[in-house]
Amino acid sequence: MRLRDFTVIRFMAPYVLVVRKSDGVRGTLEFTHRPRVCFNFQPAVPPTLAAWVFAAVVAVMLGVLLAAPRPAPVCKTWAAA
Repeated sequence: MRLRDFTVIRFMAPYVLVVRKSDGVRGTLEFTHRPRVCFNFQPAVPPTLAAWVFAAVVAVMLGVLLAAPRPAPVCKTWAAA
């Protein structure tokens, strides 16, 4: 496995976000500066249904919390803020 077998998308040491040229799979590589070596390709895992459901529940809860009525101001000067 060599870096030329991948297309680099982004990097932030010690990881590189890449696409494998042979089959188009996205993933990450680890690298070291000295010696300059890339290793440990890990294919990206698509999010599961449970992750999508959790995200939807959190979004609904945040929407409910943000839409909740605000309490009346204690002081008239606070109402102007």
